[in-house]
Amino acid sequence: MKLAYRRWLELLGSMRLAITLLIAIALASIIGTLILQGEPYTNYQIQFGIFWFKEFAFLGVYDIYHTAWFIGLLGILLASTSLCVYRYTPSMFRAMRHWQPASTSRVLRGMPHTARWDMNEVKAGLLIPALVQEHSRFAQSKFLAGNVTVLRWGAGHRWGYILTHTGIICICLGGMLDSNLFFKWQQWHGSIVPEQRDLTPDAVPERSRLSVNNPSFRAQVNVPEGGETTYAFQNVEEGYLLQPLSFRLKLDHFHVEYHTTGQPKAFVSDITVTTTEGQTYHQSVEVNKPFQLGPVSIYQSSFGDGGTELSARLVPLFAGKVPELPSTLRVFNKYPLINGHTIEVSDFKPINVEANPNRSPEKEESILKRFMSAVPKERSTRMMNLGSAWVYKDRDAQGQAREYHNYLGPVLLDGHWYMVSGVREATDQPFHYLRFPLTPEGYVEPYFLWRLYFLDSAHWSKWAESFAKHQAAQGHFPDGAITRMAHSVLELFAKGGYEHVAAYLEKQVPKKEQEHIAELYLKILDQLSLESYADFYSEYPNWQSKMPKPGTVASADFVRESILSISDSFLYGAPYYVQVVQINPVQSSGFQITRSPGKPVVYGGSLLLVIGTFLLFYWREIRLWCWYEAGALNLALNSNRLDSLTQQRFNDFCHWVNSYLQEKAGMNES
Repeated sequence: MKLAYRRWLELLGSMRLAITLLIAIALASIIGTLILQGEPYTNYQIQFGIFWFKEFAFLGVYDIYHTAWFIGLLGILLASTSLCVYRYTPSMFRAMRHWQPASTSRVLRGMPHTARWDMNEVKAGLLIPALVQEHSRFAQSKFLAGNVTVLRWGAGHRWGYILTHTGIICICLGGMLDSNLFFKWQQWHGSIVPEQRDLTPDAVPERSRLSVNNPSFRAQVNVPEGGETTYAFQNVEEGYLLQPLSFRLKLDHFHVEYHTTGQPKAFVSDITVTTTEGQTYHQSVEVNKPFQLGPVSIYQSSFGDGGTELSARLVPLFAGKVPELPSTLRVFNKYPLINGHTIEVSDFKPINVEANPNRSPEKEESILKRFMSAVPKERSTRMMNLGSAWVYKDRDAQGQAREYHNYLGPVLLDGHWYMVSGVREATDQPFHYLRFPLTPEGYVEPYFLWRLYFLDSAHWSKWAESFAKHQAAQGHFPDGAITRMAHSVLELFAKGGYEHVAAYLEKQVPKKEQEHIAELYLKILDQLSLESYADFYSEYPNWQSKMPKPGTVASADFVRESILSISDSFLYGAPYYVQVVQINPVQSSGFQITRSPGKPVVYGGSLLLVIGTFLLFYWREIRLWCWYEAGALNLALNSNRLDSLTQQRFNDFCHWVNSYLQEKAGMNES
């Protein structure tokens, strides 16, 4: 039993175990640095996917510094290092007090650096004190038994071992203090249970509330401009815990500076903190410049929307009546419509820095295969600001939702200006973007009016007959056949755009003729759309100043881009486009509020670790022995670092002795 105990004790105090633990903790710390810690689990599901999310959650990498295995590693390293300090510190002190060699002058003559000068005892008796006096700076000297004098420099380098190990102990201890072991015990015992429902702070049950005197916590809270809070939230696994604060935090003003590319350069929060004792502090909090209120630190961690108000209207994309929206939409609110759908406003972003979408698009195999290609799938790495955008979900009566990402300003794509709207059916999918072309005069309203006019079946017969007469006059086909074909093209396109036309041709036309018929249908559709635009232009005189004239290159480009947009809109998932007409922005600031009793301990340990490492690697201990024996003066030097610098130092001592002897010899001759 005692033998097994000694073996376990030896393993605990071994260097191999300590190095293994240090490597494991370092790797875990790297993971904790690369992966943002303490985020809601939904963020990690989006980032890693369901499979890897579960694997990483099992390992606890989303809150790695508070996992049981990480705290266990710290505890074992703390015990191992403490045992080493307990074992070897007394011997270190003894070594610092030790002066004489292990045995006699024979051992001294076996030192790595030795020298010998023949002389009488009187001369040696004068030289040795002179040598001690000349080199006593920063050195300790002592006269030992056997007429041996020793000089010692740098004996305190052994403090490096003590300080290094003590620093590791302090760092481990500080990490365990900040790990909130008492909270872990409460969670394991079941007295603290994370809340998973979206509740107001007052409705959070007591079992999901932490104490205001919680000795260690790291919580987050978002505060809108002009708003205040007395609580924060700790994200725990798939839920959260409410952390009451011992003060009131109010966000007076938030301001952000941007680079020319639109990326944020600096963001600052002007806050007012009022304690329970009535003390008030007005401070500005920046990134890496927290406000310290006693043991609590308030960090600037993020910024976002604080409930921006939007005035919007529903623009119909197809025939039929659209429901009405409330006069004002506020971010983070939900608005039911009369058709059973619900508009859920998620976010408003005043700045959107993305890859530049302007590049030469690759040729597609067939224009009939075009799918939501407003923004190219592969874009330049050059970043640019695409302006403001807002995000909302359109949820139907069955609970199925599509998420939309609408830019509020025009976006330049392939040399033309568009209003752009993105859509996706799941948050782990990329957005597919639909573009609505602007006229050269900068208006999007003509597009919405013309598309309804073009999709109105009441005009199709007129355009088909006109097109047929023009083709018959050129002797291409009989009037009736051309009229039916033109009407069929309009009908097919109105049911589903190019995708529907392509599906029809694949099903009804032999494969070897599909390409030829597809090109014919596209030419017919192009001519019919140009003719419909001319009719539209003449029937809407109020908009003529805001649209290109029929028959011009600008009008042809506008019509063709509009046709592409109409085709893509069948995949948009909504019969209307939500157009914002007015914005009242409100920003919010994200704060991280921490109480870290272990932080000064970790900082102190880090300082000790740096000092100790410096002493170990750069502090050189040198011992020089001088003694007279058998008609000769002897020098012996030893050091903890036997290198060229040590050799140079010994050569300097020898040179001094030679110079001294030459000087004395010259004086005797004179």
